[in-house]
Amino acid sequence: MAYKSTYSNSKKLLLLIALFGSQAAFADFKLYSFAELDTIYDTTQSFTDLAGNTPVTPSDDGKMIFSARNSRIGFRFSAPDFHKIKTSAVAEMDFRGNQPAGISELAFFTNPTFRIRHAYFKIETPVVDIVLGQTWGLFGWQALYHPNTVQYQGLPAQVFSRTPQIKLSKTLKFSDVSLEMAIAMMRPPEANSGTPDGQAGLRIALDSWTGMHTIGIAGTGLQSLSLALSGTIRKFSLLEFLHNLSHRHGEELITALHLQTQRISALETAVFNSLRSTSFSKS
Repeated sequence: MAYKSTYSNSKKLLLLIALFGSQAAFADFKLYSFAELDTIYDTTQSFTDLAGNTPVTPSDDGKMIFSARNSRIGFRFSAPDFHKIKTSAVAEMDFRGNQPAGISELAFFTNPTFRIRHAYFKIETPVVDIVLGQTWGLFGWQALYHPNTVQYQGLPAQVFSRTPQIKLSKTLKFSDVSLEMAIAMMRPPEANSGTPDGQAGLRIALDSWTGMHTIGIAGTGLQSLSLALSGTIRKFSLLEFLHNLSHRHGEELITALHLQTQRISALETAVFNSLRSTSFSKS
């Protein structure tokens, strides 16, 4: 009986695998990637392979950098449609993750850290589209308006962020004009605020007027002429932070004042002794 039960369970397992395989055959799966080598000569010795908001430090010597950290790998999945509902997911990674302090230059460039760029799930319905996971922020309608650059982004003072979020959007098409509306709850800049970062945007595109545009260094394609507005509202809770900061800096301030008082007392004593040892004559 045990043998028959095992055999029966095995048949059920094979049937489930066959059903899963037949369903997966209709799903779309794409693997994309690129390998990148950046060669950089920095005349200021200020940067690594990323500029960011790093201050520029003048230098008489140059700096040569070879880096492959911006190489990338990604996966796109889409399931079969279900009653006009489309589902898809993206997972994309590169090698520009945070690295521990104090490592050598060799380790920084040749043993980089794997990190998440995008990891989100998307549901498209006739009513509304939903994005759950980490991808571009809605503020600034990223990354539609990112400029084309040789240096990979973010650039100094650029609106540039990928963050975990829940986003709702809807696109309405009127002949040659598209109207896109979106609202989103983002990871708050400060978790202690207890409130998600709120973002919203409105975008109007003239689909009959298109042009080639490269987003960053890799995404070239046709893009419609468009005008977009976006905004963000966020809350910060700094009471505990300020309390700890004031307490710490208060102790430092008291110590500094105490030392300064000691210096003044020593100066007064030195001046007094100098006056005592000085003889004055009346003319």
